[in-house]
Amino acid sequence: MKKLIIAFFAFALPYMAFAQTEGIIINTNYKSVRGIGSSVKFNDHLSAFEVDTKGGAFDVVAVNDNFQIAWQTSFDGYGVSIGRFKDKLLVLSTTEYGEFVGYGNTYKAFILDPATGNKLLEKVIYDDGKDYIEIPQVFIADNYFKLVIRKTNLKRKMHIELHQDEDYSTSQKLQILDFNDKLEPINTCDAVINGYFINAACNKNGDAFLAWLNGPDIEVYKYPAGKTAPARQLNADVAIKPKYNSSLKDLILLKTSPTRPDNLYYTLLYRNENNDPEMMLGKMDFEKGTKKAITNVFVNDDIKALEKGFTPVNPQIKSADLGNAKELGMKGLFVSDNTVGVSLQGGYMLVGSYNSSTKGFSVLYNIYDDDLNMKSQPILPGSFRYLNAGVPANSNRIEKDKLFVTSNIGKGIMGNSNIGFYAILNLVTGQWEKMELIGNKSHTGFMDSDYVIWFDKGFIAPYLMGGTGGFGYISYRLMLQGVQY
Repeated sequence: MKKLIIAFFAFALPYMAFAQTEGIIINTNYKSVRGIGSSVKFNDHLSAFEVDTKGGAFDVVAVNDNFQIAWQTSFDGYGVSIGRFKDKLLVLSTTEYGEFVGYGNTYKAFILDPATGNKLLEKVIYDDGKDYIEIPQVFIADNYFKLVIRKTNLKRKMHIELHQDEDYSTSQKLQILDFNDKLEPINTCDAVINGYFINAACNKNGDAFLAWLNGPDIEVYKYPAGKTAPARQLNADVAIKPKYNSSLKDLILLKTSPTRPDNLYYTLLYRNENNDPEMMLGKMDFEKGTKKAITNVFVNDDIKALEKGFTPVNPQIKSADLGNAKELGMKGLFVSDNTVGVSLQGGYMLVGSYNSSTKGFSVLYNIYDDDLNMKSQPILPGSFRYLNAGVPANSNRIEKDKLFVTSNIGKGIMGNSNIGFYAILNLVTGQWEKMELIGNKSHTGFMDSDYVIWFDKGFIAPYLMGGTGGFGYISYRLMLQGVQY
């Protein structure tokens, strides 16, 4: 039986040694940037970050395994995504961007030599009219480059609340475009439009999954790589009556299995009939045509019991504060061979005269086996304040039943200064094995966990230092830090 729910939009948002890791400062010389746009691990010896330097220009910065800048390449336009494609570095940009109108509708791709950063090829791969707002989703893997782009019914002009506009939620067309290593289109699929678009995902084979809200139902279509029609459609075991349809992309997350490409997982958070936050986690098997879903309700009594049961691993990182249950928001969904995890985090916005900041609480991880049976609910402690809107996700890496994550902890009387830290969770026992602050006496900055790059024995983390400016534009000093564990 399907469950009718009213969707809500939460802000969206044993003891070990107590060492503090100093890390290795990677000098970037960026004194004023808007932030990090994307990042990619090219191989075990090279990673790259897309740095938004100013309006209409960005850089791609490569860092080697000695935590040194390998090269730096500048571009005109606005960075959209970077990734490894056919043993080269792929960069996608757009010619325009506006806070109230989004990306422009002209996209240019670049192929870079990963050894030098030289531009080997550049080409405009998509150019549509400028009348309507179009929304891209980019999927880059070593064996495919795919652009999923949706043309809305909303005119390209200034909209203060464009995400709440009915025309933004509906679609004129949605195309799945595949390109080869010469940046030539090799397949164009005009997808079935069936209601309000929710989200897209791709598996390791390049098959695309598109989710739509059709009436109260969530319908998911699988489009095999290189094909122009869906192979199968499954419905999620939930019926939604949303308040703002266009925000569903942030509310409902999709993830494919890294080892079973026909398995798609989804999760969403909503208010149930008692006005309590309820999370649904579902699994769809597109090979067998089967599906399964479970739910979990979060109330303050349960949240406080979890906080009370938290045992610090490091006395410097001991604040397990999840906030109010009703403020919990969806943060992330991760899938490994035999584990599925959903992270939730509460937060709220602090609005000042010239800018806004975000207060973020501790993170609650919900760990399940592949049959969606609950295994554990560990808390990642800490809280922070961030000079921007939105709570960044917590980056993670899964390796041999271990979850590696990064986050921030606020310091000072008001919690305005942040120090990054990393933690290692045993997914079998549900216990944290290690937590370490990543400090340096010369800085306290906000670790942008969305763009941390992981290696076998460490990671590279971008830090946004300081933060000046007002609404619509905040400038930071950028620092990269290498950490070994």
